[in-house]
Amino acid sequence: MELCAILLFALTFVGGLSGKSMIKGMIAAAFGVFFGTVGMEVETFIPRFTFGLLELDDGIALIPMSIGMLAVAEMVVQAGNLKQLDLETARIADGTGKDDRTVTASDWGRSLPAILRGTVIGSVVGILPGLGASVGSFLSYGATKRASKTPEKFGTGMIEGVAASESADNAVVPASFIPLFAMGIPGSIIAAILIGAFMLHGVTPGPRMFIEQPELVAGIYAAMLCASLIMLVIGLAGQPIFSLVIKVPMRLIIPGVLLLCCVGAYMESGSLFSIYVMLFFGVLGVFARKLDFSFVTFLIGFVLGPDLELGFRQSLQLMNHDITNLARHPIAVVFIALTLATVVMLGRRGPRFVKEG
Repeated sequence: MELCAILLFALTFVGGLSGKSMIKGMIAAAFGVFFGTVGMEVETFIPRFTFGLLELDDGIALIPMSIGMLAVAEMVVQAGNLKQLDLETARIADGTGKDDRTVTASDWGRSLPAILRGTVIGSVVGILPGLGASVGSFLSYGATKRASKTPEKFGTGMIEGVAASESADNAVVPASFIPLFAMGIPGSIIAAILIGAFMLHGVTPGPRMFIEQPELVAGIYAAMLCASLIMLVIGLAGQPIFSLVIKVPMRLIIPGVLLLCCVGAYMESGSLFSIYVMLFFGVLGVFARKLDFSFVTFLIGFVLGPDLELGFRQSLQLMNHDITNLARHPIAVVFIALTLATVVMLGRRGPRFVKEG
């Protein structure tokens, strides 16, 4: 009962904050839950929405769907802006200025408060299930702009804005593992994809991981600390080389990325059907971007959908189909009230976050 209420609250909260429109966010979450119901029904094991395809009996695979919604859709959108992208690439390639190519001690001093502020904001956003790095970056940038003595200069290349956004972005990803390990709820796209990787190895994310797989949890923490240090070294040493990528025409990058997408989708199951799934959700992702629907909310809804359905069915059995028995579960009542309050509050205020993608 309590788990169902928590999942419902998380899905509503994410749907309301992951885009400019709460209605569109909730629609995206609902579609994610719908596609999560494809496959065997959780109690009767009767196929649902499989259209007689045996490949769908186990449900839609997360990896090819994520690749299609994120990578393939982005490449299709970029392909529609080739002329503008080619002009930008040519302008960058012809640039001869050397200003702002190094970070001075003064820049570090100006950026330190923004980095600390962004780290705190990113950590809080990462703990909240499903909001993602985009929301964290936007909130950190806005807070730094409001705290600045010269907010009118933001948007012209202020290093504080870059530091605020990137520090929050980097803080969101490790913080998103907190709800993943504590409750089995993904806090970001990366965490959602990581659930699929855990499942492939027979590990169920949740609080019992600390009891059943303590070495794995400790290894993940150690790996994240080492990865942060290695990322800093690689970034400093490889920056001159990595920056050359922006000089490569986009018309050459797009085919290479699409090829890697097909390889990644095929390796998930070793079947061409995974590539078909990737292409289907790639088309769906293009429409989602054009119509400003949050694909983050869609993916979170897809991941939470089966657990939400199972929790709802179990709740009905626990209450004996009598809603008055809900009073015996005060925690569930609190989260249901929070869900209703979130819908009312976000519906009135209409939060405005940056557009996903």
